[in-house]
Amino acid sequence: MRLNQSPQRFPPAGKVWSRRIAGKEPVCIQLVVEITDAAGQGIGYMEGVYEVNPQVTAVGRRMIWRSVLAVHGIVLLTSMILYPLILHQIRRLTGAVVRLLRSYFEMLTVLSGTIAKRDNDTSEHNFRVTIMAVRLAEAVGIDPAGIRGLFKGALIHEIGKIGEQDAILRKQGSLTETERTEMQKHVIHGAEIVQGSQWLGDGADVVRFHHEKFDGSGYPEGRSGETIPRAARIFCIADVFDALIAWRPYKEPLSLEETLTILRQGRGTHFDPELLDPFLEMAPALYHDFQQASATHLDKAEIESQLVRIACRYFVSPDEAMSF
Repeated sequence: MRLNQSPQRFPPAGKVWSRRIAGKEPVCIQLVVEITDAAGQGIGYMEGVYEVNPQVTAVGRRMIWRSVLAVHGIVLLTSMILYPLILHQIRRLTGAVVRLLRSYFEMLTVLSGTIAKRDNDTSEHNFRVTIMAVRLAEAVGIDPAGIRGLFKGALIHEIGKIGEQDAILRKQGSLTETERTEMQKHVIHGAEIVQGSQWLGDGADVVRFHHEKFDGSGYPEGRSGETIPRAARIFCIADVFDALIAWRPYKEPLSLEETLTILRQGRGTHFDPELLDPFLEMAPALYHDFQQASATHLDKAEIESQLVRIACRYFVSPDEAMSF
């Protein structure tokens, strides 16, 4: 075969320089090796081009393929052995996570029910306002982490009333100015309670600030506008809406029209206009879903089911949700 000239490359002493010459078949190797005398001193170089026997090439290729297949086989066999073990461990871990989250969720609902009993209310109110607040949060694009904090804070928003005196909390009739001031401290007590929990801590904004008003006339700090955490501004709307449409032993529920009128009157004073406007759009559907339930208590199971679906959506992965 004809070889093109190439620059000469001389290897270091005791080394061989080699390269494969371009071309598919036959395989040719160019070698350059040092020539030494009896004393081991270099006296020159020898260059040669050798054609590899095609049978030798075929044997080498077969050996390479066999090695590759053997490696793949070992990897596949190892995977077949280890995969069931890994899958079993993942399922055990997933089960543990689901059980832990279920325990957290049960703790939230128990706390919610405890607060309701303390305040002569029902746990359904806490469930309803949580669902409404989450729907509004989704509509205005709150991220999942923010919704998780909103969910926790909404369920136990009145937890601070646990520390209030019965004489004030259960008093029939109007509170005195002193009693009203004392009652307003429940949001501070509640925030202190949830901030003591690593898991509940991101719900503290709702607990502490849900009685603030957009114009600064609320409590406990008289915050206004966007200085009020957004989660608290969202929850405030849902909380007032449910209070208006809900049946209570001391009042009848308001109609949808009466409720919407009151909410609109609070636009820019009590409520954030940018949050109130999308809520007003969904209010008729919320009224239809929850007003009858608040009056009859017949749909408590459905409300709890909706709450569980929200918990699954924001606290567990789709696979974990199957076991929740």
